[in-house]
Amino acid sequence: MVLNLLLTDEIKAEMPVGIKIPFNFGRIQVVFPQEHGEDMLVMFGDNAVIEGEKAEIVKWLKPFDGIAVSTCGNPQFEQFGIMHIKEDL
Repeated sequence: MVLNLLLTDEIKAEMPVGIKIPFNFGRIQVVFPQEHGEDMLVMFGDNAVIEGEKAEIVKWLKPFDGIAVSTCGNPQFEQFGIMHIKEDL
């Protein structure tokens, strides 16, 4: 499985040995605007492509439910959305 996501320091610290990072496009800030009365969400991390077995990726990311995953674009103009492991993977 290949996934483009915002690899935050917390997520990266728990990354299993079997997960590889074929592409790291550098450190970025991702801002999610206010929605439905919630505060604006700002996340920092590496715009990275990870690769590994689906079961291993799900097991690794499940505790971080609500990760930022690329929805479209290229590294300079990447767009991210929040993915919930229980619902989307």
